[in-house]
Amino acid sequence: MNFTAAQIGIFQQQYRNRCVALGERVGLYKNDVVPRGCTPNYLPELIAIQVAKLGK
Repeated sequence: MNFTAAQIGIFQQQYRNRCVALGERVGLYKNDVVPRGCTPNYLPELIAIQVAKLGK
């Protein structure tokens, strides 16, 4: 579910806010420690980082 919601949030701008809200509501991986240089699995952060990389 997390991967699918991330892909939708990254590549379909009209659903981005809904995917971020879903990630915040579910809170999956929110408190995971992420090593430096790695992308977090927490949905709102993952979407924000990937969208910034794509420049969308």
